[in-house]
Amino acid sequence: MTNLFNISEVETRIAEIMQRTQGMDPQKLLRGDEFLALDKNFDSLSMVEVQLLIEETFDIEFDQKAFSNASEMPRNLQQLSKTVQDELLRASAVSNVAT
Repeated sequence: MTNLFNISEVETRIAEIMQRTQGMDPQKLLRGDEFLALDKNFDSLSMVEVQLLIEETFDIEFDQKAFSNASEMPRNLQQLSKTVQDELLRASAVSNVAT
């Protein structure tokens, strides 16, 4: 069963992942700075690394298309957190239907 987290918890956990893997300042992430402003080398490969750790951390699995298009890739922590929260809600709804 998927655990539900409030958006603040999601943001904090993702900020920790971004700090650990990408060296980004969590405070700047939390205030809404864009990933590319914090790391000029942040690209789709970086996002895949983050995506895999998010899936592991939150016990979810994104649709393979979720981050495949660079123009649709989340640009900041808030967009990414919203994507994670939506997936958590979707997974929870699927889980509840299955039980």
